[in-house]
Amino acid sequence: MICGVGEPKFTGTGDPDINTVILYHATLEPKYQEALLKVFESILTGHRTYKIKWVHALFTVTVNLFEYTTSPTPLEKAKTIYSYLFKDVIFYPFKDGLVYGDGLGKAIKNSSLANVNCRIIDIQPGELELNSGKDVFVITIQTNDPYDFSKLMQ
Repeated sequence: MICGVGEPKFTGTGDPDINTVILYHATLEPKYQEALLKVFESILTGHRTYKIKWVHALFTVTVNLFEYTTSPTPLEKAKTIYSYLFKDVIFYPFKDGLVYGDGLGKAIKNSSLANVNCRIIDIQPGELELNSGKDVFVITIQTNDPYDFSKLMQ
């Protein structure tokens, strides 16, 4: 993968706390180019032109809660994650590669190289397979502000 592999993590920005939550046993589905387009269409010819207003990123993270067997237990991990619903976080998609280039981790950045706050906008409990008893959380994280994907590749 262009930006690395490994477990994603997020850090709270003060509400409920500033702890870091590492999402072990998780899979990440990033959508780095969630652009808001303004479409202009000619009344005479029907020709369309597009102007990109800004670009956001949208991440879907599936956390396999059933993989947590000791400390934390699946219930403890679920409570920790759920406490961040509708809260702002600093999101680190991967623990290595270009996004985590310094080994400690780099968050999503804007064109000024400042961290872009993200918000956990949805957490859906579910099962890995129907009636399997393997609990999962599907977390949706979206950037609050526009960001610059090219800064991830520097």
